Parts: sequence; C-alpha cells; structure tokens
Amino acid sequence: MNNRKLIIAVLLFAIALSACTPAVTPTPAPTSQPTKATAAEPIKATLIPPTATAIPTTATAKPTVTATGTAELRGKFMVNGRSMYIYCQGTGSPTIVLDGDLGQTVSIMTKLQEKLSGRTTICAYDRAGLSFSDRAPTPRTAKDVVADLHGLLTAAAVPGPYLLVGNGAGGQFVQLYARLFPDQVVGVVAVDPMAPADPWLADVSTLFNPADYATEKSNYGGGNEESIDLVTSGQQLAAAPTPPNVPFEILISTDCQGDQTCSKIQPTYQQVLKGVAASWQRGTVSVDAVGSVFDDDLDAIVAAVGRVLSKP
Repeated sequence: MNNRKLIIAVLLFAIALSACTPAVTPTPAPTSQPTKATAAEPIKATLIPPTATAIPTTATAKPTVTATGTAELRGKFMVNGRSMYIYCQGTGSPTIVLDGDLGQTVSIMTKLQEKLSGRTTICAYDRAGLSFSDRAPTPRTAKDVVADLHGLLTAAAVPGPYLLVGNGAGGQFVQLYARLFPDQVVGVVAVDPMAPADPWLADVSTLFNPADYATEKSNYGGGNEESIDLVTSGQQLAAAPTPPNVPFEILISTDCQGDQTCSKIQPTYQQVLKGVAASWQRGTVSVDAVGSVFDDDLDAIVAAVGRVLSKP
C-alpha cells in the first residue's frame, strides 16, 4: 500500500513539474523572397546659361567717373535704324571727336585718344560696317557719314561743343559736319585729309601712271574698303553752307620716304589743300616732315589740337 502511495506521489510531482515549464515555440525556417526593385528618383538637371557681357544699347547711358577722375562712356546706340559704337574718355569741354581714315576703327585710334584724354573729353567711334557698328546700305557719301555721327552724338548724349579731328577721309567728313552743324563746333583739325575729288583727280591725271590713276579714280568713286563715294562727297562739301568762323587747321606730312609717285604729286596735294584752307575764314596749313602724321607723329596732332584750343 505504501509503495502504491509512493508511486502515485511521484506521478503527481511529475505532472506538476511539466505544467510549470514554458512551451518552446520552434523558430520558423527562413524563406527566400525576391527583392522588389525600387525605381530610382529622376536626376534633376540645372541648366546654367552662358554668361555674356553685352554692350549697352540704351541711349540713356551716362558717363561714369572712376577714382582717377577719368570719365568713360562706351556702348552701342541706335542711329538711323542701326546700331553704332562709340567710346569716350576723359573729362572737360569742348569734347574732341575723332573721325578716322577709311577702315580705321576705335581700336586703331586708341593711342591718340589716350594722348588727348588728359586734356579734355575725347570720343572715337566706328563708322557703319566697321568693328562694332552695323553695316549700312552702300554706296555711301559724306552726308551719310555726317548724319550717322550727328545721330550718334545725340543718342549717346555726348556733351558739346565739339572740336572735330579727322584723319584721311575723316578729314573731309569733319569739314562737312562743321558746315552743316556750325553751332555745335568750336574748331576743326584735318590730318593728311583726302583732297576733294575736284580738282584733285583732274590735277593729278598726268602725274600718276595709267594703272595708279585708274586705282585713284576707283578709290574716289566708291571702290574703297567702306564703299564711300568720295566724288559725290566732294560735291556735297562744295555745295554745303559757308564754313563757320572757327579755327581750322590742316596738318599734312611732307616726307614721301623715297616714294617717287608721292614726290611727284606732293606739290599738287599741298596746293589743293591750301585752297581748301583758304575757303575758311580762319584756315591754316601746317606741315610735318614725316611719312604719315597719324602713324609716325601723334604728338604733332596733339600739338595741332592745342593750337586750335588756344585760339579764341
């Protein structure tokens, strides 16, 4: 009996012990699932526009003065339906306006402009079709050039009065400008100016050889690099109002540097230009013994400008 009780007691203890032990949950076997592709975010491109330095085209541009006291005005302005470029530097009055020879741009006139800028305001510009200025219908004449220059000075608000300095063909253009707008001009300097077609072409017809004379006639007739009809230009100058009563100086070179053709025509050239100077009440002719005043002696031009500025 006692053994029987013992067995029952052991069984009861075992049952109680199993009830107190927590159940173990088996770990599930790992499962392999394909990774779902995630669409990449689109890359957002930022476009950087190219930088550009634009030449101002507004006619309201004003000169600015730097710390050194040098005023500058540069830009393109609409003139007669086209864009034209002008560059001014220096301060003071009157304003010197440069008009170059055929093909001469602002960059070519830089050295002369710098030499004169310490004295007063000085401006140079590109005629139609040169450098930064737009082309114009051809052929052109001196009146077209003068109309452009007058319009450009007005659009750019360049202060007058003006002392005009013209080199080569520009020497004709500044004469016409002064005669058409006399109230704006206080003096004129013509450097190695082209002689007026009449009487020049007739006077040198026997001095040039046939080939050179044909070239000269073609050049005057508009066969030059700017397609300017200098024959018609000379007629316009002759028909223009009387020159104003302002100082007018023609500065010419006299050294032909061994060029025989130049030596033959030089006396005629001087004679024609003396006649041009005589048509002005205060016209004079000065000579410089160099091959080209503009190329070889800029100081002579500065001196001529000084003489004109000093005259009342």
